[in-house]
Amino acid sequence: MLGKNLRSMREIAGMSQTEVARDLKLNRVTYNRYETGEREPGVQVLLSLAAYFDVSLDFLLGRTPLRLPLNALYAQHSSLSKDAVEKINAIISSCHNRNG
Repeated sequence: MLGKNLRSMREIAGMSQTEVARDLKLNRVTYNRYETGEREPGVQVLLSLAAYFDVSLDFLLGRTPLRLPLNALYAQHSSLSKDAVEKINAIISSCHNRNG
């Protein structure tokens, strides 16, 4: 899932592997291997990738379809009413229950 997400985010950004690797100070072949699943990045590289693409580690690793951590989503929508937040929480819980 990591490789698929990396490729998808890179393509959405309209960037080449060379550009991403250069920006993150990685060898292009190494970055390519992350995308193809031939190699797994260490924790520091994972953190750098998540920051670079502005996503949560959970999203990057395929653990959630939400690109940002829940607390970041709440912060963006802090003006929501309590009722709206409860409805959002119910939807999220429903999604979690369906996915096991």
